[in-house]
Amino acid sequence: MKLNKNTYQLTYSGIVGAILILMMITIRLLPTADLFINFLMSLCISVALIEVGKRKSFLLYIAVSMLSFLWPGPPFNLGFIIVGGLYPYFKIITEQESMGRRYGRTASLIIKLSIGVLLVVLYGLVISRVFLPLPIWDRVMALPLAKLWILPLAFLIILIYDFLLSQGIDFYFQRLAPLIKKRHLRS
Repeated sequence: MKLNKNTYQLTYSGIVGAILILMMITIRLLPTADLFINFLMSLCISVALIEVGKRKSFLLYIAVSMLSFLWPGPPFNLGFIIVGGLYPYFKIITEQESMGRRYGRTASLIIKLSIGVLLVVLYGLVISRVFLPLPIWDRVMALPLAKLWILPLAFLIILIYDFLLSQGIDFYFQRLAPLIKKRHLRS
């Protein structure tokens, strides 16, 4: 029995949404694994963006973000809402728009890094001003030359994050997607 394309996309989005909610609950229960789980959640959003399209995956992102405010709560899901959920959209859209152009990769990298740094700085400001006591932020900014090394550190973090996200997307489409599609065709 062959599934309709819309039915497949809706089912796929529902499954990814359930996985994302379970990962958010896991972040609440295992706070030491939050960076890795946030990366996996970002990878899920990236794959959903490619598999089901921009509009449906953005609706998935909005739904999961709204549900995550109920439980586990804002301090635990802000990493996903501000950086991990939005960055894949900018990454994939800029990469798709710049394909085939002369300076496509360079322009795409500059745009992705700039947007990523803005998202990381926004996340840092929200966390430090709303959820962390101000003395911690003041101590970080009081370190020698703190204002000079924060932006390069954010650029390095986003560059590594972008590379790992690209590798995860490649792994999914080379290794896992053929297995899923093979099972989908058999049933």
